[in-house]
Amino acid sequence: MRIGEVAAQAAVSVQALRFYERKGLIKRPRRLRSGYRDYPAETIKIIQFIKKNQSSGFTLTEIRAILKSVGTGSPAALNRSEDIRKKIHALDEQIRSLQTIRDELISCLETCQCGDGHSPCPGSMAVAEALQKV
Repeated sequence: MRIGEVAAQAAVSVQALRFYERKGLIKRPRRLRSGYRDYPAETIKIIQFIKKNQSSGFTLTEIRAILKSVGTGSPAALNRSEDIRKKIHALDEQIRSLQTIRDELISCLETCQCGDGHSPCPGSMAVAEALQKV
């Protein structure tokens, strides 16, 4: 299959396909005499797997490792429950961290003199003055 066909069927751009190829997420396809890439039809399933995992929060680095592991075909590698548990744990940590930052910002807004939306923030004023002197 040519790159445009694969991209259309996998619902990604041609540039995305080339990017996945450069990053080692999909194998470099054989080239036709004309120089065109000739992808096997199975590439579509791999790209769909990549996109599904990306939308579930996995990074391309994590997905590359998963593909390598799944590619072995071993029963342990085909069970993704541990990968998913780890991702859930990482997301929970990220949520807690973001909640802490949010709470700090709310506290700052409630105690800041500029909380009225009209007064200048003392911290911003100090930085503006310093920037003018530089």
